[in-house]
Amino acid sequence: MTKTPYFCTRKTKICLGYGVMVTLQILVLPFLVRVRVAQQN
Repeated sequence: MTKTPYFCTRKTKICLGYGVMVTLQILVLPFLVRVRVAQQN
């Protein structure tokens, strides 16, 4: 647990929010890429 950022242990809400943002980006980016490719073709 020593590698865990300090703010994650003190401000859990911020850490969870950051994790949610990263997850959303991973899910949304492929969709945006497909939309852009569809528009180009």
